[in-house]
Amino acid sequence: MKKIIKLKESDLINIIKRVLNEQPDSKFDTPYNKELMRKYNKPLPQKYKCLTPELSHSVEYAISEGVELFWVKYALGILGRESDFGKVMGKFGIKAIPEYTMNKMSELIPGFKEALQWGAKKFFNKSNWVPSMGVAQMTPDIAKKYNVNLEQLMSVSGSLVAASKYLKKLYNETNKYYDSNQPSKIIYNKKLIDNPSSSGNAALDAAIMSYNLGSSKFKKQYCKTNNVEYMAPCNSPNGQYQPFPKDNPKLMLKVDKNQVVKNYVPTIKTKTEDNKYISSTGYLKEVVGYSNKFGCVK
Repeated sequence: MKKIIKLKESDLINIIKRVLNEQPDSKFDTPYNKELMRKYNKPLPQKYKCLTPELSHSVEYAISEGVELFWVKYALGILGRESDFGKVMGKFGIKAIPEYTMNKMSELIPGFKEALQWGAKKFFNKSNWVPSMGVAQMTPDIAKKYNVNLEQLMSVSGSLVAASKYLKKLYNETNKYYDSNQPSKIIYNKKLIDNPSSSGNAALDAAIMSYNLGSSKFKKQYCKTNNVEYMAPCNSPNGQYQPFPKDNPKLMLKVDKNQVVKNYVPTIKTKTEDNKYISSTGYLKEVVGYSNKFGCVK
């Protein structure tokens, strides 16, 4: 049964005004920071000197929410990659408010989410689409699992909590397939090498890439094939694998299931909204690059 949503222009304007008014006035607008302000009655002390005051306070807030520093450090790297730490608000400013508005209207208006998903499927062939939003560029359904709402996702503090907890969850999935004391591996110039962008922890590398791509590509073992330029999932049906079924269907690899390549991570390219491409290893490089700058977060 199709649902019809009827809105007057005045109704839509009122909803958008309500949505915008519910956004936090400040990225420091968290219960933890408010309590500190009451305690000190002056600007908050900055504990982590290698960070900006805003990021330092956000780290303390994440800790107060029970997140370990290890996850916070790499989640900071993710926030840097996803939105330049909320300058999105710079880097993603054009779409930050529309994404928030669509998600908020999905909460407020019965049937709006279904209509949004119908349009995404019909016009863009996207199934079950929900806009990613905020500093962490995360979908609200994931954030809610960590008690972070839409308004909090628009702040650095709230996004850091959600990203940290989600990264830990992804790591708990990938560490069943990757080592934590070895770097990940990639193919470069037809040779298998240690990934120069690695954090030094292959399971963490896979978790970081999973944040961008989902974890399905990293919850499996990879094996050698008859082509030195490619590895393939060891469980490929009939021992055969097509790396590019649409673009190059003639390329069929034979998979040697007895030659498992430990800690290999696939380089996967995805198209961005500005018609450019980012690879899984390129994403990892940016995140680890940011995180390595935060030596005081330990």
